[in-house]
Amino acid sequence: MLAMQNLNAARWKPLPNGHYSGTVYEVGIYTKFDTDEVVETWRNPATGDERKIWQFFGGPLSVEIGLDGIVTGPEATLKPKEMRMDILGDTLITPNHSAFSFPNPFTADKWPKEAGEPTFLWDSHYFHAANLADVMNPDLTRVISLTQFQNMVSFHPWLGMGKTPGRTYGKGLGSKLRSLDDVPVAARAILEKHAPEIFEIDKWNKPRIDFMEYMQQRKPG
Repeated sequence: MLAMQNLNAARWKPLPNGHYSGTVYEVGIYTKFDTDEVVETWRNPATGDERKIWQFFGGPLSVEIGLDGIVTGPEATLKPKEMRMDILGDTLITPNHSAFSFPNPFTADKWPKEAGEPTFLWDSHYFHAANLADVMNPDLTRVISLTQFQNMVSFHPWLGMGKTPGRTYGKGLGSKLRSLDDVPVAARAILEKHAPEIFEIDKWNKPRIDFMEYMQQRKPG
């Protein structure tokens, strides 16, 4: 259906209990499927409506990571549950899953085209893969890892699916970067133009909450 250039930036600090606390910021800009061409509108194949695309901004979000797992703040749509780690050759794989739901704030009487089912569903699976020797090296403060992410999520209000049943399926492929200089050239150009905030998180102080902003900036239908 669509692709997205997504960038997640976070600050981490050690806690007295041995855990790490993170503040996370994330943006996502839609493009034509499998291309770097930014799109502003999308035609809904089920209704025929031309819909203005809603680009994604979220954060700051709070995260705490420790030996007992991952805990995210109340504003996060990812509630990770750790799974068994595996070693394949020289690669360490750390999988997680998340089954999350919440009452849908969009009701059919006020938002007939945006509203879906009363409960909004957000199910995710993902894993990180890193070199085992790097992970075990006490002299390294961070390790480059590859990430594969997938989710099934109730139709976002901007799609205008109304009461049509179903969800979107999303797949993400990515990597932890050494610095923002490692962002691919095409992706960086897109993000600098449409989501420059992610490159200046020191100035990102106002919370960006997806559904709340949609309700404030868009009108029903």
